[in-house]
Amino acid sequence: MKLKKLSKIAEIIGSAGIIISLLYAAIQFRENAKAIRSSNANQTVFSITTWYSELANDEQSSHIYYQFFIDPEPLTPEERFQCVLNLHALMLNFQNAYYFDDDGTLDSRINNSIASIMKAAKDSKGFQYYWSMREESFAPEFMSYVNSFLEDSSIQTNMDKIYDRKASVQIQSD
Repeated sequence: MKLKKLSKIAEIIGSAGIIISLLYAAIQFRENAKAIRSSNANQTVFSITTWYSELANDEQSSHIYYQFFIDPEPLTPEERFQCVLNLHALMLNFQNAYYFDDDGTLDSRINNSIASIMKAAKDSKGFQYYWSMREESFAPEFMSYVNSFLEDSSIQTNMDKIYDRKASVQIQSD
């Protein structure tokens, strides 16, 4: 009889141990998911920030990109090539953010912020030039995502003011 009682007590303790182990694993899984989201967010923001910072801190590249987004035609073929390749590097980061968000491993607020950048650029001649060349190099879901912005005429942003040439001419003439 004692053996049966001990056996039942051992079963209860074993069951409790399994439940505790499962709870611990669930907590670890949740913490790991947070760490992945944090790492993805950090890497995404770092990559995009680095791209912008390098562009902004190089006067020649800034000038070329400024012209590219207004109208790429006056640029040399080499300058347009440079812009297309660099913009493609940025768009690959945007695509990664899209898929991280879709997988739930990136805070959707970061992807929404990135989407606002694409929405702001969508009407520029440079972005249209770029997208007409490189659209097919992206995954189908991301292509559809970007095209949804391009086709939506109701999207309005104030970010196009960055390309206001009148303001830059006034600054230079002062």
